[in-house]
Amino acid sequence: MVEKNTIFTVRGAKKKYGSHIVLDGIDINIYSGEDVCIIGRSGSGKTTLLRCMHLLENFEWDSMSLEGEPYGYRMVNNRKVMLKGNDLAKERAKVGMVFQNFNLFPHMTVLENIIEAPIQVKGMPKKEAIEVAMDLLKSVRLEDKTSAYPAGLSGGQQQRVAIARALAMNPKLMLFDEPTSALDPELIKGVLELMEKIAKGGMTMVVVTHEMPFALNVSTRVIFMDQGKIVEDGKPEQVISNPKEIETKKFLESINL
Repeated sequence: MVEKNTIFTVRGAKKKYGSHIVLDGIDINIYSGEDVCIIGRSGSGKTTLLRCMHLLENFEWDSMSLEGEPYGYRMVNNRKVMLKGNDLAKERAKVGMVFQNFNLFPHMTVLENIIEAPIQVKGMPKKEAIEVAMDLLKSVRLEDKTSAYPAGLSGGQQQRVAIARALAMNPKLMLFDEPTSALDPELIKGVLELMEKIAKGGMTMVVVTHEMPFALNVSTRVIFMDQGKIVEDGKPEQVISNPKEIETKKFLESINL
């Protein structure tokens, strides 16, 4: 039974590339207001899990829901029917995702990048979309960059635009896939501070990260993944500072934590 405060749940998530198992029967619940950080070695399935949660991958699962309703599919005559086309786009819009490499449209200005999906997917009037975009640009301190193109922005600025673009859809859940990995060290702090601000504002977030101080000090829960499985799941101070599982300990020792 889905708990009242559950935002997202998936049971039995499996993903293969040929014979290589990437996700090996993942079960996960994400609760309202949580900031969940997922840590683990490269290739452990972290990014794939986020892409599946955003309906960007074809994968197998036993059940999957968003706010208690089937997510990405509907049940018709006791069988799963996958959403397609605009129906899939509308479903995906309920979950925001921020990628490692920004994924902004290079031929669009900052403002155009942010208003595109609200207008095209949600049918928001352009005037309203612009108002929403301007409020978000102020919140990420980029209100003076509305007419700039991505190529003219720093990596940190591009990532803040990408975050504003995801928030413009008013998602139920925000996913961040290593949002600072493509940034120069001096730009990381600003993006992490913005994410902390979003978390404190009550947004439910799942963050794949290698930034252990962020995971320890900002997240409400940490998941350690290894070989396509969730090995450990608990409070940050427990998983990072006092891990129970041998593989978690090995991983943390390998990054000198």
